[in-house]
Amino acid sequence: MALNDPLWTVEQIALDEVGGIGKFNVMQSDQFSSLGTPSHESTANFKDANKSINIIQVQKETLEDAYVRLKNQYQFVRPFLKMDTQGFDVRVVRGGKNIISNFLGLQSELAVQKLYQESVDFREAIALYESLGFTLGSLVPNNGGGFPEMVEIDCIMVNDVMLENSL
Repeated sequence: MALNDPLWTVEQIALDEVGGIGKFNVMQSDQFSSLGTPSHESTANFKDANKSINIIQVQKETLEDAYVRLKNQYQFVRPFLKMDTQGFDVRVVRGGKNIISNFLGLQSELAVQKLYQESVDFREAIALYESLGFTLGSLVPNNGGGFPEMVEIDCIMVNDVMLENSL
């Protein structure tokens, strides 16, 4: 999709709380590939798909560093942060806590049941995002809807200050 779309830019960078070199787990099913370490303690639903078959080194960057670099390059005004980092969304936000208020909103995949050792419970993630000035706008189940066992949900949050200024 991105390859043939001139409006997309693809970079080989993994966002994290700190920059440097990281180990990236390539999973049996690529949708589970992550900097995170697979965990099957909460649910065995994805035990075969969420297992590491290879580990590669990747360059890591903080959200703050990526924001500054991309802002200079593209001159965007009201960015929206869409994350789907397989257990690392909270770490991505922590790596951008000094600039996160520049985002109109964010979308984060939240762990109801942890698929990665580094995952943060969904309540802790929402509390962090709220403490940074975002209001919960929507919760959307993923992974086949989740019933009867919800594993992950996406949340969409809006920047309080930007929301107030638009009213």
